[in-house]
Amino acid sequence: MEGCYDIRDIVVVCPFDKTHCIAQSRLQRHIIKCSRNFPKHFVCHFNALHRFLTKEEQVQHIMLCPNKSFTQPWRYVSRSEKNWSSSAPVHTPNAQTFNMELEDWSDEYRYN
Repeated sequence: MEGCYDIRDIVVVCPFDKTHCIAQSRLQRHIIKCSRNFPKHFVCHFNALHRFLTKEEQVQHIMLCPNKSFTQPWRYVSRSEKNWSSSAPVHTPNAQTFNMELEDWSDEYRYN
């Protein structure tokens, strides 16, 4: 049902043409089509849906992008959460010790 949209879907403005208002669930599809009309656009490093017509807009956005915290979580952890890495589980129950003297990959390659 191409013409049926959820009435609760948020309406957003196209980053290329401010007259285009699109349901957020269809923004990705719209950006692909609309970006063909603007071949020299710039893309945010953290979210491909963030597009800009000038390099200055992109640089300014990258400093404040809300998706930056998803790609660099270690920079945005509060002081009380700094111990999150030490509490992370380490999986090593079936680990075998590696002995370089016994290991010969070229020998294994010759037999196969």
